[in-house]
Amino acid sequence: MAEWARVTNTTIKRYIKGEEDAVKRNRKLIAMLEKKGRIKYNISGDQLDWKVRYRRATMSVNNGEQNIEFSRINRFKTANLDFEGYTVADSMTKREKLKNRGNEAIIKYWGQQIPMLMEDLRDAFAEEIYVDSSASGNSSRMSGIETMMAVDGTITVTSGAQRTANAADTTGSPNDTYAGLVTNLGNYTGSWDTQSDINTTWPFGAGSSGYDFWSPVVVSWSSSAFTGTTWAANAVESTRFAIDAVNTRNIGSDGQVDMVLLDNGLYRQYKDALDTKERILVDSSLELRSLGFKDVIAQDGVEISAEFGVPGATGYGWNLNCMEFCSMQDKIFNPEGPDWDPASRSWRVVVDVLGQFKFKSPRNFFKLVSLA
Repeated sequence: MAEWARVTNTTIKRYIKGEEDAVKRNRKLIAMLEKKGRIKYNISGDQLDWKVRYRRATMSVNNGEQNIEFSRINRFKTANLDFEGYTVADSMTKREKLKNRGNEAIIKYWGQQIPMLMEDLRDAFAEEIYVDSSASGNSSRMSGIETMMAVDGTITVTSGAQRTANAADTTGSPNDTYAGLVTNLGNYTGSWDTQSDINTTWPFGAGSSGYDFWSPVVVSWSSSAFTGTTWAANAVESTRFAIDAVNTRNIGSDGQVDMVLLDNGLYRQYKDALDTKERILVDSSLELRSLGFKDVIAQDGVEISAEFGVPGATGYGWNLNCMEFCSMQDKIFNPEGPDWDPASRSWRVVVDVLGQFKFKSPRNFFKLVSLA
């Protein structure tokens, strides 16, 4: 309804000083990395480079009488990643600054440029941990967890052979390159024992360490080898399968899976599946809850929640002891400015992040997705 002319001509609008932030989101993974000291600072060098032990010495039978064969063993492969970076920037002209300096300023923008840029970069950066840097158009982005999660079909649940993705199989066949090393099973060395059913086919069963030292576990939550063929039916079972597959393959010094982060749709259905089960744990001792994240549950000793930015119908298992963010600077997000630019008659500010995510080995992580 239009106001009477005298009201619009004699009464000003009431402006509320300050601003309402409608863009903030919870970022559990970055918060947990910070809490556990998994952010490393002032990292230098041309690239990130680390040595990966992929094979062990072969044990031989010897009762003290036989001759011993001495031979050199090459135990290591080299993984390396380049550093990458991101920036956010803003500017303010001299004219705008003069206009915005007095009581007429609804938002004192000058003093808030850098804090807002810091929040903007932190929010966008949190989703880079899911990026596949080998995908088209991503060559200058950091290497997130999807960089190592590609598969070529599935592993036949009754034989261990690779085949075109089949709904009967529980696990994808790793087929990717991360930090210069390929994830394919048995690519470098090793073998797996007899594979005949869900309990003996990789990633379960037994085999040599070199066979899967660089291979993640990609579990098809829609597999008919579980109770049903939907996430609602298989949520608990497929998640347990993935947790056990990673944890039983790794030694104690590497730690075990700390948390599973699902996309919002999967997490809601996961909670529905657990509604009547005693394994639900909701208490303040959970690390995510101690950081202020209330919507967290636990299964088999692992914290499970949702994270904004997780790809749809997907979840990931994280071993925080086996991952780092390596920053080239003395902080994650580094502000610079404001600096005066005479040509544009403006002050310019920028916040950047320079570094790289480092996953000790793909074998310490898993992905939940429907493969067929």
